Amino acid sequence: MLLLYHSPALILTQNINGDTPLHIALRNGYFEVIYAFMDFLRYKGKSEFHREWVNMVGIIPDIESSIRLSNSKGNTVVHEAAFKGCCGAIKIFIQLDDEACFCLNNHGKSPLYVLAEVGDGESFGRTLNVLRQVEFKEQRLKGLSPILLAVLKTNKDFIDEILKHKPAFIKSLDEDGKTPLHYAASIGSSDMVKYILAKKVEYALMRDQNGFLPIHTAATHGNIKVIRQLLQYGLGTSELLTLEGQNIVHVAATRGQNNVVCFALQTPSLEGLINEADVNGNTPLHLATLNWHAKVVFTMTWDKRVDLGCANKEGFTPLDAAQYYMERPPSFDKRLTWTALKAAGAPQSPVKETPITNPTNPIESQRSNTVDMNNYKDRVNTLLVIATLVATVTFASGFTVLGGYNNSDPNQGTATMLREKAFQIFILSDTIAMYSSILVAISLIWAQLGDINLVFTALRVAIPLLGVSLATMSLAFMSGIYLVVSHLHWLAYTVLITGLAFLGGILLLFVPLCFPITSKCRILRYCSYYPFRLLILVTSKDC
Repeated sequence: MLLLYHSPALILTQNINGDTPLHIALRNGYFEVIYAFMDFLRYKGKSEFHREWVNMVGIIPDIESSIRLSNSKGNTVVHEAAFKGCCGAIKIFIQLDDEACFCLNNHGKSPLYVLAEVGDGESFGRTLNVLRQVEFKEQRLKGLSPILLAVLKTNKDFIDEILKHKPAFIKSLDEDGKTPLHYAASIGSSDMVKYILAKKVEYALMRDQNGFLPIHTAATHGNIKVIRQLLQYGLGTSELLTLEGQNIVHVAATRGQNNVVCFALQTPSLEGLINEADVNGNTPLHLATLNWHAKVVFTMTWDKRVDLGCANKEGFTPLDAAQYYMERPPSFDKRLTWTALKAAGAPQSPVKETPITNPTNPIESQRSNTVDMNNYKDRVNTLLVIATLVATVTFASGFTVLGGYNNSDPNQGTATMLREKAFQIFILSDTIAMYSSILVAISLIWAQLGDINLVFTALRVAIPLLGVSLATMSLAFMSGIYLVVSHLHWLAYTVLITGLAFLGGILLLFVPLCFPITSKCRILRYCSYYPFRLLILVTSKDC
């Protein structure tokens, strides 16, 4: 209190973090400092305060703008009061400067938003209590306002109370120009969308700073219920475009929202959007390809209505774009995107042949080829080591016969368990595993000759054979263990069930790598449908 009377200039002096004594007092709950500050102004009056300030500092202070002093986090003293839920202090600041209620911190939050956000279930009530004292002008409604928070929490009662006293709040915009309807669309609340549109249907045509309508925001977040809700209001889908001329299928394809793309493909009224081009001539399939959303590309290529050969303004078909923008070596999701197009028979542009990657000078091209060869050599060497290990293990187990050999006539030297079915499965599986691994090793030796085409051929042969050798080696191990514990039934069945489960897992992971998923043959394409979906699942960006 002595500070107010003897050194008033220090009240609004900021420290290294931009905090004034008022910031610190509010943060620590010393609300009496604020009340004392207000009493000081009432007792001595602003003119006396100005005179003493001039004596101390040499300039005439602006009390109103001083209230808006922000710290390094962008918080004013009104923000600090809101964080503490102190409505009394906020009302005092409103009396000095009601514009301070609309100042935004570094997170784009106004004090009113903060007051509604923090605290218990009474926070909305406290906010309404403050709102009634504030004069609203439409240009003040910036940043995150309480009504946006109410939309996020689907609190219709609070929205009703706000609009009853301050109808202009329905036009609140955040720093990105998003309206309450954009927020409702983003969280997928169809009830809140219906509630807001009941106030005024035209809110569905308000754009944010990116040129997105609420229906585009819903498509961005994959909220089909909201899209269906907005379409029920008779809004023409061909007119609902972004500033780049993109419809909801474009937006969904760009963001990888496969559920929205499926919804559009299954809805007859949206059929015209499937092959629509934006201002750059890109169809939804182009955009899904350029953003490497293999799942969306795969879904669209299975629909006969999708034009696989449509060229954009650069003259690129989707396959052209995939080949042109795919670096070497490509990541797996990019490889899957290209594979989906190739398997569907997507054509290249007849006007020009596009290279696999962006054109480079001969030196860069040679360097790229060297990197590719080194990369494939590492793969070949890794597979060769695995194949050698499998061959070694299976060769050894073939002569370490379970149960030993007969030492007496007439079957001297033969296996004692020769007539057991589990033993026969063990021998067959072990034999297949060993010979498969030997074939893998031989094919990979050919890959060491340095020809990239030989490398590709060797890998195409080696990977399926390696899968066979690993699977049959696992089967041999399972049958061998089952045989030696077969007299203890619960343990034998446990071994059998566990082995079959893991064998299924091995096949599940290996089959997609061996299947000819790039084949244009219709039968093979149908057979590869589920292996391809499995590959998409394991490489999904959402996992």
